[in-house]
Amino acid sequence: MIQPGVNQIQMDYAMGNNPLLWDEFHPNLYTLQATLKKKGVVNVKTESFGMRCINKEGRRFTMNGHPIFLRGTLDCCTFPYTGYPSMNQAYWHKIFSQVKAYGWKASETFEADVQIAHFEESIATSTPIEWKLTNGQSLCYFVLEEGSTTIKQR
Repeated sequence: MIQPGVNQIQMDYAMGNNPLLWDEFHPNLYTLQATLKKKGVVNVKTESFGMRCINKEGRRFTMNGHPIFLRGTLDCCTFPYTGYPSMNQAYWHKIFSQVKAYGWKASETFEADVQIAHFEESIATSTPIEWKLTNGQSLCYFVLEEGSTTIKQR
């Protein structure tokens, strides 16, 4: 029963024995839709997500059984025309398309740069973002949970 205020509902959804895995060459995405109905009011939330398997083999990270080699760009709050990062997904599509055209694999950015459009286009173009905090610590958008688990196992 959902009560007034904030509620958290957790459910497990079986993806089967062989879900399609996401990577930069096969950006397989699933869509999950949750619908809440109460007294004639309907709330719908839809999210896209990808499944992947991140492991450590020796001193290397692998994704879906293949070694991960990240080469990429570094955005250090460099937005000379506006002074702030674009909130337009088309802008980030152009940036990530250039990243791919050069054969690079990722985009490194600082927390002040990150906008929702940045994340959405990162997912749409299968371009991982390494997100740096202002204190120099790193968060990686696609491998945060798996990476921290692997590092703990070292």
